[in-house]
Amino acid sequence: MRRIGRALSTSLAARAARLRARRIVNDIDTRRFVHQSVTDGYSPDAVAYALRMPQDAVVRLLEEVADSPEILEPSVDEAVSRALLGQIDRDQMIEQLRGLRIRFAPTDDYPDSGWVQLRLALQAGLLSRAEAEWVAGAAAERMVVRVLHSMDLEARPVSDGDARALLDATTAALLASLT
Repeated sequence: MRRIGRALSTSLAARAARLRARRIVNDIDTRRFVHQSVTDGYSPDAVAYALRMPQDAVVRLLEEVADSPEILEPSVDEAVSRALLGQIDRDQMIEQLRGLRIRFAPTDDYPDSGWVQLRLALQAGLLSRAEAEWVAGAAAERMVVRVLHSMDLEARPVSDGDARALLDATTAALLASLT
C-alpha cells in the first residue's frame, strides 16, 4: 500500500471533497454540453470557441463519448457531487441513486465502478448509513427480480417467503460490502 503521509485535517478533507465534486460536475457538464452542441449541428470549432478551450480538447471529448457513451449517463459520483455542492438536496440524491443501475463489483476488480463510488461516498460521510441502505435495497431488488424471473422461466417458481428472504439476504450482503 502506498504511504501518503499525514492525513488531512477534517476541514481540509472537506474542502478537498468539494473541489473534487466541482471538478466531477464540471467535467460531466462540459461533456454533455459539447456532445449536445455538436449533435445540434454546431461545429467543434464553434463549441471550442464558446468554451474558450482548444479545439483538439473538444474533439477528444467527442471521441471519449463516441467510445463510451455511458459517460454521459448519470452516475453515483455525479449525484453525490451535486448534493455536496448543494445543486440537489439529499432526497433528490437518494432518488437519483436508487434509480441508477449500480452494478455490484468487487473493489479489487473494478475500482471505478458505481458500487465502489458508493462505498467511498459512505466512507467519506457524503452518504449516511440509512441512505446507503436505501440504495443497497434498490440494487438488491433489481438483482432478486432477475433471479426470480430466471427461476420462473425454468418453471421453478420461488415462494413469496423465500423471495423476501432472498431480498433481505442480498440487501444485507450488499450493505456489508459497502462498509
